[in-house]
Amino acid sequence: MLTFTAINISHAKICAQLDSLCFDSEVFDLTMIQSLLSTPYVSGCLAMEGEDAIGYALFSHSGGEGDLLTISILPNKRGQGYGKKLLMEVFKMATAQKIEKLFLEVRVSNQAAIQLYQNQGGKTIGRRANYYSIANSTQKEDALVMELPIKI
Repeated sequence: MLTFTAINISHAKICAQLDSLCFDSEVFDLTMIQSLLSTPYVSGCLAMEGEDAIGYALFSHSGGEGDLLTISILPNKRGQGYGKKLLMEVFKMATAQKIEKLFLEVRVSNQAAIQLYQNQGGKTIGRRANYYSIANSTQKEDALVMELPIKI
């Protein structure tokens, strides 16, 4: 059964571990996550399957808008609907913060994430050239900039 826990600074280490398991590049390290969680305008949740953390999300919020900073599900748990459930939990938390929409960047190659956001009403509003590093390469990958309405 999937449950969610609001993230606080005590969860920084597990979030950093999840990030390193979920992404090949652009990894949020412990120092970065601690810094983000030390601010009053960053919230998030940890996805738990039993006693095991399987994913997490962080978003910033201010003035009715927010930025989805990261959302991740362990590779062996993907394709089972957990990403959507985690995003729905983010929507609940965002609603409590009076956020009406989230902005985000997503790799152009991450079709599963793009589809998830589009299925929730997300629209592409721009593109950032050479935004993401590619693991073991000097090349870069573009990001789509998306706007995602909060709906629960």
